[in-house]
Amino acid sequence: MTGHRKPEPIEVVRALADRAVAEGHVGVVAGIVSGDRVAIAGAGRIGADGLVPDRRTIFRIASVSKPITATALALAVVRGELGLGDTLHDQLPAWRLPADPFGRITLEQLATHRSGMPHGLDGTLTSIDDYVDALTRVRPATGPGVEYAYSNLGAQLIGMVLTRGAAEPFDAMLRETLAGIAGAGDVVDRLDPDQQARLALGHDLTGTLCETPDHPLGVASGGLHATAESLLALVRAHWSAVDDQLAEALRLTTTPRADAFGGNRIGLLWHLGPVPDGDGLEAIWHNGSLPGYRSFLGFRPDERLGAVVLSNTAKSVDGYGAELLAAA
Repeated sequence: MTGHRKPEPIEVVRALADRAVAEGHVGVVAGIVSGDRVAIAGAGRIGADGLVPDRRTIFRIASVSKPITATALALAVVRGELGLGDTLHDQLPAWRLPADPFGRITLEQLATHRSGMPHGLDGTLTSIDDYVDALTRVRPATGPGVEYAYSNLGAQLIGMVLTRGAAEPFDAMLRETLAGIAGAGDVVDRLDPDQQARLALGHDLTGTLCETPDHPLGVASGGLHATAESLLALVRAHWSAVDDQLAEALRLTTTPRADAFGGNRIGLLWHLGPVPDGDGLEAIWHNGSLPGYRSFLGFRPDERLGAVVLSNTAKSVDGYGAELLAAA
């Protein structure tokens, strides 16, 4: 009597990527990390040239940017440069924000979606002066710390604090944050010429090329680019980081702090609990959505397992991500 052979990880991700394309995605890259072993495969096409995406293909990762911003925040906290109890009023003095409410809104509340801030400001704002002016007129829907309400603006404001009110380049701060993570060099704000050549072009639900807006002042909440390979390097660092400060910062991001939604709790911009479309499967996770792109990143550090799915189509990949986590 012969038993069934368990498929190799590369077979699992290749089959899933092929199926995702058959189910309507223009291009998909899927990946699994187990311990130090990584398997990544792509299917479909990057754009009109017909090139097949792979581990080095760049995608817009949308809100998967948020926990990466949280990593930068946590590292600054571990280094003693910031405190989670610091307020926006104190950390952005040049903006002259009103003490009420900004003297009561802390970095921890922003990072746990409990600041009372609205979902976002006008996405067309490009001037920091206009951004600050709009911010000063915001009034929280609830008192700070009262309840969970997902907010792009909250993550943006963490990025503003980390760059001293946008006085410093976000990209430079990000490179310094990720310097201790081997293989994470393709997690970026701005693309260099080589990365631009590797960018997958976004498509709508019909498979037609579409524009993806840029929000330079909102990069911390949803503006980053990455490859599947670089995101799995970030995940792997959660159990393999050798730098003590980085390891402590990564633990800080995944420490549960408050209730979120659907049985989830929230760390620092990471959700902890049931994965969307995962039939109760639990992990540390985030997903992302922009016109033309979808993303999912999740991991289970105690088991040293992680999964990523990136698509250049406006069609959810959450179920695929949950499937890979279960398979891993």
